[in-house]
Amino acid sequence: MARSILDAIINMNRLHLSRDAVTVYEALEDAGFTTAAINITCYRGRTRHLPTLRGVTIPAYGPKRFFFYNLFESDPTGAPLAVFGRAQGSIDGYAAAVGRWLVTRDGFDFLVYYLPDYDFASHALGPDGAFEALARSDAAVGALLDAAGGPDEFLDRYAVILCSDHGQTRVERSARLESTFAHVPGTLVTASNRAGMVYGLPECRLDARGLAELLDSDPDAETVLFREGDDVIARRDGEEVVVDGDGPLFDYPDGGARAWAALHNPNAGDVVVSAAPGVEFTDLAGRHHAGGGSHGSLERGDSEVPMLAIGLDAAPESIVDVAPAVLRHFGVEPPPYARALSRAA
Repeated sequence: MARSILDAIINMNRLHLSRDAVTVYEALEDAGFTTAAINITCYRGRTRHLPTLRGVTIPAYGPKRFFFYNLFESDPTGAPLAVFGRAQGSIDGYAAAVGRWLVTRDGFDFLVYYLPDYDFASHALGPDGAFEALARSDAAVGALLDAAGGPDEFLDRYAVILCSDHGQTRVERSARLESTFAHVPGTLVTASNRAGMVYGLPECRLDARGLAELLDSDPDAETVLFREGDDVIARRDGEEVVVDGDGPLFDYPDGGARAWAALHNPNAGDVVVSAAPGVEFTDLAGRHHAGGGSHGSLERGDSEVPMLAIGLDAAPESIVDVAPAVLRHFGVEPPPYARALSRAA
């Protein structure tokens, strides 16, 4: 538990996020702007913040205005506790209270306003059973508009990008990806939600192709990906193709780019597995969301979401376009790698 909390709250931003990366908070504050973040888990910035818990002295470095589930609060806002009553919307309620406080004081140039309660509800109930949570999310967005005096007044002051980092599809059953490799020495399997990875350790006698072929008879593994030389290979239902990073993959219009990017991540497994529709892989603790919703596979519903932009010269077309679009809106040139990603997307 302690390791999980430390990794998620502190180390993800301090150690696991590359030092070569430039966050939107760092880039904007270096240019003289005031940035703010509420409840977002990726928050690395220039300002040192101590936790609100007595006796805990590990700092986090985030934007100037930084609020993270009551654990870090750069300013006293009077917002209620976030962590009790999540099923009833307490986390989004906390975000709404903090957001209202910030807007009434014009306390930022750039704000990341994260509302996770709908995701929580959709995991538990499925995307068709979470409309009540969606209404609460809508009310939390409305709180910002009301704090500015109404929608017109809000949009006179701020540009807006509204999006999600993924979608969700309903899952009916769970499966253990590890079971296929239980008797294969030298393999390590990690899985969560609707994707999994298989690593061949040095003592493993099978290469990536050999590991992938073991999943040919597994109905829960819909698409299996691996690298062979400079190529990315995809297998499904006995069919094998070389992935075109600029084209579709099987019946996924953007599958080629997503598969290519996944396999070129330096931390990716030797094999990446996309689950079949309605299936979720259990995580290492055996947990799953069967009967609810999940995401992570190549299936379009897992990832395709609306993207609404108001007040920007060009609307982002992909999640990798968001940060460069924000920086350009403020007249700040994105770092070279972000410009390359944006062009590739």
